[in-house]
Amino acid sequence: MTVSALDAPLDPDLAITGVRASSPFRDAWRRFARDRWALAAAIVLAALHLSAIAAPWIVTHALHQSAFETHMMERITIGGRTVDTVSDAGLPAGPNPRYPLGADLLGRDVLSRMLYGARVSLFIATLGTLLALVIGLAAGLASGFYGGVVDTVISRFVDAMMSIPILLLAIALAAVLRQGSVWMMVLILVLVN
Repeated sequence: MTVSALDAPLDPDLAITGVRASSPFRDAWRRFARDRWALAAAIVLAALHLSAIAAPWIVTHALHQSAFETHMMERITIGGRTVDTVSDAGLPAGPNPRYPLGADLLGRDVLSRMLYGARVSLFIATLGTLLALVIGLAAGLASGFYGGVVDTVISRFVDAMMSIPILLLAIALAAVLRQGSVWMMVLILVLVN
């Protein structure tokens, strides 16, 4: 039986195989969903980001207050006993209902310090990576579109940057720029990536 041109389907993918071809994004998602370690890592990263974003609601007491307002060095109740947050021997309190991950040597809540520290670290890493992605994408598109001399210059620049160890380059940039701000850290991450 022959198929006339009028009876043939309009979609060329259906005409060849009779099955619609999947997109590259669907194929990538399928491969990602089959990898249990990748899914576990994605769940851990999502939980880490969500807990850092929700830090003000998870930790109800303010972290950035004076020592008198944060109740540092206060006495807490653990197992029916009232104890100092930091003992006379200098040992901080371990995990308890008031401090889920314990206290540090100054009597501060370790969980709140970790959550607020994660906010800054994840902000720097995420923004630096996204900016590096945008710059790399623009350079790759320009290199592929224009070709010739532009492609050669961009390729040689990337080769030169990749020949320098990333850690040494980051330390050198941090020493030269000498500003410990968050934005300077983002700039250093963009430049080394």
